[in-house]
Formats: sequence, C-alpha cells, structure tokens
Amino acid sequence: MLKLIERLKITNGTKIYITEDWHDSLKEFTKSKEYPYEFEIIENYFMEGSKDVYYICKGTCRKTPKKVYKLAVSVDIVRYLKATEVPDTNVGFLFKDYLPIDNTDIIITAIRNNSNVQVGLFHSVVKELETTEYGKMPLLDFCIDYKVGQAFTSLSYYTKTQRATWKFLLSEDTSSMTDYEKMIQDTFIHKDLVEKSCRKLARYLESIDAYEHAKALVERGVVHDNSKIMDEDELRALSSIINDQSSLTDATKSLSPLNRDFIKLHHKHNSHHPEHYKSCADMSRLDVMEMVCDWHARSIQKGTDLMEFVNKQHIPRYKFPTWMIPEILHYCEVLLRD
Repeated sequence: MLKLIERLKITNGTKIYITEDWHDSLKEFTKSKEYPYEFEIIENYFMEGSKDVYYICKGTCRKTPKKVYKLAVSVDIVRYLKATEVPDTNVGFLFKDYLPIDNTDIIITAIRNNSNVQVGLFHSVVKELETTEYGKMPLLDFCIDYKVGQAFTSLSYYTKTQRATWKFLLSEDTSSMTDYEKMIQDTFIHKDLVEKSCRKLARYLESIDAYEHAKALVERGVVHDNSKIMDEDELRALSSIINDQSSLTDATKSLSPLNRDFIKLHHKHNSHHPEHYKSCADMSRLDVMEMVCDWHARSIQKGTDLMEFVNKQHIPRYKFPTWMIPEILHYCEVLLRD
C-alpha cells in the first residue's frame, strides 16, 4: 500500500502506536520480555553535529506499570504512523508526500537528472541513540539500503529536500517510468529469476557431486548482469532499446542491426553471452550453464517456451558446435523439471 503523509503538528503528549513488526524488533534489540506498543512523545531531541530531529517517547506495559521504557523515533516514523493508506499508483512521488509500506523495494530518481537512478530497500531500522539526559535508548528510524554496492542512507536525506522522486520497483504499471527506470526494473526482475535458475541447476550439480561447479554457478547467479546497472555507458545504451522486446517474446524475431550495436558493450562485459567470444566454442562450462539459466529466466519473465526459443532462435543464431548442443539441451531439461 501507499502511505499519504498527513500534514500534522507533532507536540509533546502526541501518542504513537508502533506496529507489530517494530514491536518485535524493539523487543529483540532491547532483549526485553515485554515491550510497550503505545508511547507518548515527551521531548524533542536535536542530534549533535547534524540537523536531524528525533522525539523522545515514554511508554509502560500493563504488567509492569512502574517500569518506564524510553524510545527515540524520527520525524518520518511519526509521519508514517499518522499517514493514511491509499490505493497504489506508480506515477512518482516526493518522499515528503508519500511513502511505501515498510520493507518495499523502490526506484529513486534524481529530479534534476533522470539518468541518476538508485534502487533501494525502504525499511525500518532500530539503532542505539545516546543522549546526555536520558542515556542510551533504542532509536526507530527509516533507512534505504541501496541494492548496488554497500551504501545506505537515512530517509531524512530525501525528506528534507526535494532531491528525488520514488516509484515502486516491482510495479506492473510502467506507464510513468522513464526508459532508465524500465531498464533497471527489468534488470532486477531478471537478476532475481536468474539467481533462482542458477540455484536450481546448482542443486542438480550437487546431486551428481559437481560441488565446485555448483558453488561457482550460485556465485555467478548473485552477480549476474550487474554491469547493466553499474556501468553508466551500458545502462544508457540498453535503456535506448528497452522498448524493443520482440526478440524476447517471439522466437522468430531478432534485434535489428542498430540495436545489436547498442548491446555490444553488455556482451563485452559478460562472458555468459556467446558474443563475448570470437567463437562460442571458447565458452567455459560455467559460461554455458549461466547462459542457459539466463535463457530460462527470460522464458519465465516473458511467459515463453524455453525449448522453442532454444531450437528456433538460440542454436541457429549462435551456430554452436555439435558437441555443445547435447549439454545445452540437458541443462534446459534440468531447469524445466518440477
């Protein structure tokens, strides 16, 4: 669901009710057998050395009413709790006006440069806050973990200024997405499917004691097609052909010569494509395995028949040596098993 942020005045005495998931996280963080659901704001707290404002809250449990629990919450947490749930759309929103529900994958696009796109997981986080007056206490805030690299940021980075808009990463409604956003969405959906295909084929490899290949294939599945989102030139080139899906949905179609030029950089960066080599006979066994997992993932994503594409498009297109074809077909059969 989508959260419409209410325009509200937050004052001392304002009551907040934390969600079940947050309650569980706070219990685990504080190692408490009991923990309140209801809190009352008692003071504003300005973080030294930053412009962030938090609210100090207090709460009690019915079984132990004399024990007071202290909790710090961010402005965005209070706004989220006071927000109104509205039907989902995917037109693009400012963080100060709308938020996704907790634990949602989103695309973040800079307002001044729509080719500056980030993908992150929007989620709540419990940290420790140390204050002069109250000592240490849990701090409940929102965080965005970027899915490329190890970076993360507090939501306040986006709510304080109108630096970016956000959209749901996995929404079926792409009508308001830029080509960059469509390309990134397609890549993350595809990467997830390829990783699942690699794990399925790896389980088969383990069953025949090919443990090293199984482990290496799983590792490849995790980083599959990362160049699409980490290399700016490649992302720009692939975004220009994202709306040409005919070769992915029709086994008899192929990319135009012009569009094939756009995808050359991707082939250069990824050895699971036969085009990476002068001859596909130079592909390693792991290259072939990842290639078939790539095909299998696309067939799931586009709702097509894998074997039809292999026999009508892939084998004729790449002219694999005859000794490679049985191995390719075998991997396809393994992936198609229930």
